[in-house]
Amino acid sequence: MKLLSTKHITNTIGAAAILCSYNLQAAMIIDNTGAGPTICNTSEVSLSGSNADYCSGYFTPTSYSDSTQTDLVNDSTDGADWDYMYRVEDGIPDTETFMSDIELTLENDDVGQSDGTWTFSWMDNDVLTDPNLPLYVDLAFGFKAGSKNQDAGVAYFFFDDFLLTDDPFETSGSFSLQVDPIALSHESLFVRLGDEPSACPPGTIDRTIPGGPLVCEDPDVTPIPEPAPLFLISTGIIGFWVNRKNLRKSK
Repeated sequence: MKLLSTKHITNTIGAAAILCSYNLQAAMIIDNTGAGPTICNTSEVSLSGSNADYCSGYFTPTSYSDSTQTDLVNDSTDGADWDYMYRVEDGIPDTETFMSDIELTLENDDVGQSDGTWTFSWMDNDVLTDPNLPLYVDLAFGFKAGSKNQDAGVAYFFFDDFLLTDDPFETSGSFSLQVDPIALSHESLFVRLGDEPSACPPGTIDRTIPGGPLVCEDPDVTPIPEPAPLFLISTGIIGFWVNRKNLRKSK
């Protein structure tokens, strides 16, 4: 997942300044212009039994169009590469294709509730064409409040480097939104390519060549030259010394 940048934006409503922060994991602050008074919490939404890695919102933009929400997701991660898939607002599963052949399906039967469960599934429609499963993706799920509390707005919950496995092809999630009262208007899905997590220990640098053995480098340790380069250096030094000695004799 791409690193998040830090922005400080103050939204003045009357005489009150609202400073909205998000991402408890990375302690980031984003452009939250027009945001509501509630700050999201990563524990509100889970996927495959794990809470969101970070969240942004709640926002109360002037429009909840698909393009506006995509802009909010991009601004939240300081990027421009999120793809909007669809929104589920009537309990009927919705399906869209990511990168031409990865089919993503979202189903939420608890629209209209403040808490509930949902299902996320995927399928590779063309195994002969890249990308193929398994595939790492970044996921963002938007939860928009319904008419019971329009001031609650919308919040986005992010899951970094989620693995779309080649079996099973489905997982479940849950939500328990903190804004009260609230009725879920719809759930939206945004996706982009993720990064395969490194097998190296934290704090080390992964120098592994694709297809080769795992190579993890400690940034605080000066690498020791391998035997072959060391031999070449030694040979060069000896050759230089012999050449200097012959020049002196010739004089």
